[in-house]
Amino acid sequence: MEKRFDLKKETVNYIIITIGTLLTALGIVLFLDPFSIVAGGVSGLAIVLKNLFGWWLGLQMLIYNIILFALGFWLLGVGLVLKVYMQHYCYHFQLITLNRSGIWIQK
Repeated sequence: MEKRFDLKKETVNYIIITIGTLLTALGIVLFLDPFSIVAGGVSGLAIVLKNLFGWWLGLQMLIYNIILFALGFWLLGVGLVLKVYMQHYCYHFQLITLNRSGIWIQK
């Protein structure tokens, strides 16, 4: 059975991914980071290290996720690489942009 590429469906998928990454980045910039709330995963690790050493949050998350992305690519193959890659960099671009824009709540 041959799968056909559906441009409309793929466009909707990428729009949804972009909206989801924007909401996640807003949650970190407006809620987690200003109040030093540590979630699990990469964002939690980055917030802890930012508070301890003053390292830049967005860049830390980008570096950690590049490492995890490479590991996942190596272990899982090329299955959903394009969507994961797009989500990954869209999220970090939004996080860095929101952090630099001064939109977050001051303590």
